[in-house]
Amino acid sequence: VERLVNLHGSHWQWFNLGLVYHKLNMREKALFAVDQAISLRPIEQKYWVFQHYLNMLTASEKTGRPLRDFLPIPPGGIAEDLEGLFDFHDRVKSRN
Repeated sequence: VERLVNLHGSHWQWFNLGLVYHKLNMREKALFAVDQAISLRPIEQKYWVFQHYLNMLTASEKTGRPLRDFLPIPPGGIAEDLEGLFDFHDRVKSRN
């Protein structure tokens, strides 16, 4: 995936590289890759959502608070469970 990005470097390749890095627990590289995707195609909503998810993971680790604490809660509402709200863990599957 890295070689493809270096060869062509389109927005979707950067995004996919970010997903691979995320799967490999390389968050800084994942953030860099999604930033590149956003710079090439800023109108793509899923790139922004993925970047926000990565930023929330970082904030959760730094503060020790659960991910759901970083969701805006409407007045009188409750935080939804994040399982499935950001479904990036299963998008990259290994071929074993």
